[in-house]
Amino acid sequence: MKKYLFLLFFLLVQFSWAGNSFLIRLERDESITEKFQIVHLSQRHCLVMANEADMLKLGWSNRSFKLLETNPAEGYRCEYFAVYPNRDECPNIDPVLFARYGTVLDIFDNQVIMKGDAEQLLLNTTCAVELAQISLTARLNPYRKSTIPKRGPVQVDPLIEQMLANMSPDSCARLLRDLCEIRNRYASDRYNIEEVVPYLERKFMEYNCDTTFRLPVSGYQAPAVVGARWGYDEPSLAKVCIIGAHPDNICPGGDDRHQGAYDNGCGCVGFLEAARVMKDYTFRYTVLYVGFNCEERGLKGSYEFIEMLEDEGSEIVGGAVTYDMVGISPGNSSSISHTVCSANPGGREFAERIESVGNAYKLFVRVNTQSGTNIPTDTKNFWENGFVASIGRGGTGGKYHTEADSINSTFDSTWLAKAIAPGIAVLADCAEPLGVTENLAKQTARSSNPVSIILNPSGYLTITLSDVKLPSEKTVSIFVLSGRQITTVTLKKSGDAGYRGIWNYRDSRNAVSPGLYIISGTIQDKRFQEKVVIKR
Repeated sequence: MKKYLFLLFFLLVQFSWAGNSFLIRLERDESITEKFQIVHLSQRHCLVMANEADMLKLGWSNRSFKLLETNPAEGYRCEYFAVYPNRDECPNIDPVLFARYGTVLDIFDNQVIMKGDAEQLLLNTTCAVELAQISLTARLNPYRKSTIPKRGPVQVDPLIEQMLANMSPDSCARLLRDLCEIRNRYASDRYNIEEVVPYLERKFMEYNCDTTFRLPVSGYQAPAVVGARWGYDEPSLAKVCIIGAHPDNICPGGDDRHQGAYDNGCGCVGFLEAARVMKDYTFRYTVLYVGFNCEERGLKGSYEFIEMLEDEGSEIVGGAVTYDMVGISPGNSSSISHTVCSANPGGREFAERIESVGNAYKLFVRVNTQSGTNIPTDTKNFWENGFVASIGRGGTGGKYHTEADSINSTFDSTWLAKAIAPGIAVLADCAEPLGVTENLAKQTARSSNPVSIILNPSGYLTITLSDVKLPSEKTVSIFVLSGRQITTVTLKKSGDAGYRGIWNYRDSRNAVSPGLYIISGTIQDKRFQEKVVIKR
């Protein structure tokens, strides 16, 4: 216990234990959860509940902690709060300012801990504040594993190469135009709930999401919007891969403004284009595409999203990808910037993963790290709650798209496609593609390459040839990447569908190792081939 730094002790009201209960501020330490009940966390500290027996064991006198059990501000509905003042308006927090509306218990980490009346605080303080209620019941263990690092070298996956090849500046321009043609995306404007939210939901369903759902944001009609593609191994929220941005804009109005190609229409193109190019593939882990919403109203949507992850006990695989004004060209640089907080467990691994994925797929990305969690965008809520996430952004400055402009005259969609590509590649790498959906297999069968491959439910590969003019059987060969043939598979005629057979991941004797394999054959003296990655 001596390793804890006891900075402040004070008495709370009678609680569930017999005798007096105390609220103690300690430096954050993973072992705290084994001994105390955590009720509130800040960046560097936590507030824990302790009873008199705990205090006596520590050798501290109870007389030091006696406070009034009732708030001296009579008539107020008193609750415990962490109060976050706007530092521009309140650069120096004055306890007297807040003591008018309750009892100030402590000031630390740029917040005020107090017992007071929420309505009085919000209405009457002379600076803007945000409140977080402190519940006197235990919260989830804040030191639980919230992110699963991706380890091991990055191996180029042909399926991810296909996704990246399918990215399109024209598609990015269309998505951006759709967002800019919505009159106003401001979180308090009716256009947000009437146009933005339904638009995102339609796109998620168009791009083969299994479900969409809304996360209500307290005080605003504009909810966060989530599209989910369930993982093949575990169709749940237990292990998730995340990409998101905020669709709301900073300006509340203006008849001549469509809000905003930069802030943050281009960020939304990032997760929408990801959903589009990934729609015809199956993945090991669940993928969540998120329009956080209400970012400009205090990062509200991402807060609700993080609350959902904590309630579900979700773990993020690798790290989340977020965008904010990613489409701004960073001046003379040819690379887009992704920043990761290295303080959270798994942060450094994720930064290294982004860099390795960028190198493997020849994408232009610059990776930065910072030790603090302070950043003025949705990523802040990930970092402050122990989740690993990157924030992809471009240069400085920005523009609003006006009704008289064309997208191409004010925005470089080719650059935008280039800017969002590293995040999409990282997302796909974390989610681990397993194969293509039946829809893409049918498209592939109609293409110039007649072979298509589907991961069937038993875990084997179904190989299909589209040509129906061959004899009753056709043999294809399986090679390793070096060119050595390891086995053959006989495909038999399957009606108008062509020829079909199954490869059980074995050579002539044994199960093959994970890796890249090539399925090859000839039709009328013309050679065809398809790559496949075996990951089990």
